[in-house]
Amino acid sequence: MHTPDEAKDIRCCGPEDCGETRRHEGHAGEQNYRRFCLAAGCSAWRWAETFSVTDRHDAEIAEKFMGKGFCGLAGRP
Repeated sequence: MHTPDEAKDIRCCGPEDCGETRRHEGHAGEQNYRRFCLAAGCSAWRWAETFSVTDRHDAEIAEKFMGKGFCGLAGRP
């Protein structure tokens, strides 16, 4: 699970027209373009607390997942 800021540095796993295309430096210094996650700006983004926190009274669990999420296209973590 990731915060939206962390997710924006991960490759988008969606269809070709999804994500934000940015220049990425490859292994040998070559420049290429990759699609990166839009996080909360994407309709596939799922907030973790919606799915992971089943015991709302457990503050420790709720705090652990608060503000984090995942790509719904990739499935639940």
